[in-house]
This record gives sequence, structure tokens and C-alpha cells, in this order.
Amino acid sequence: MKKYNIGTAILLICVGIYVIHYSGGFDPIVNGTPGPGFWPRILGVLLIFVSTLLAVTTIFTRKQLADHLIDFKAKGFRQVVKLFAVMILFGVGLNFIGFLPSSLLFVVLVMWIMGVRSIPKICIASFAITISIYVIFAVALGLVLPKGKLFY
Repeated sequence: MKKYNIGTAILLICVGIYVIHYSGGFDPIVNGTPGPGFWPRILGVLLIFVSTLLAVTTIFTRKQLADHLIDFKAKGFRQVVKLFAVMILFGVGLNFIGFLPSSLLFVVLVMWIMGVRSIPKICIASFAITISIYVIFAVALGLVLPKGKLFY
């Protein structure tokens, strides 16, 4: 388990460095308020910090961590893989169909994968979450949400 923790820590430190490097092209502060580069840098630094913490605690742990094999047939593992696929589809969907349809579909699929089978609950939650995000970011903050290539 130690080698997996160290490997994960190294990978996530690299991701944190990439995020900080990539966000370097964006202004961290615009007109005295956080700009587009502010939060990615903060999150990149936090990712590096917690990854370093994982590596250090793994190295200095005296007790032997159990080497558990991953059960690829377990329900939890399959859920993680499905959720990862849905996140990738969400990112692709942002480019093609825009934020609103992508986020509606994203919430529906995530709730279904997590075991919610009540259609009214799924509909209410997906619309409430999407509308809340739209009101906060597009209306209140004046940000432009992705429209997608199909709607130009």
C-alpha cells in the first residue's frame, strides 16, 4: 500500500504543478477581485500540500500498511469508473452542447449511478442544481457559461 500512496502522491503533485503552470497565463487579481487565475492556483497549491502530506505520512508510518488488491468486480469500483466516465462526458458535453444541457444530464447520470431511482427526485434535483449554478454564476456574477458549438 505504501508504494501506491507514494505513487499517488507523486502523480497528484505533478497535477498540482501542471494546474499552477497552466493557470499562470490568467490574472490572479482583476480590479481588486479574484481573477480567473486565482482559484486554480489556490487549488494547485492545496493539491501539492495534501499530496506531500500523504507522502510524508506514508513514509513515516511505523506500522505496515496492508497491501490490498483492488477488487475490479466490486460495486464501489464500478461506480467510480462510471462516475469518471460521466465526468469526462460532461467536459466533452460542455464543448458541444453547452453548460445547461450538460449539467442537467450530468446530475441525472450521477444520481442514477449513486442509486437514486425516483424520477421526481432526479428531475427536481437536476433542475434545482443547474438553475442555482446558472443564477449564481451567470446572473449574479455576470460570467458567461459555455454555450457549446451546436448552438452557435
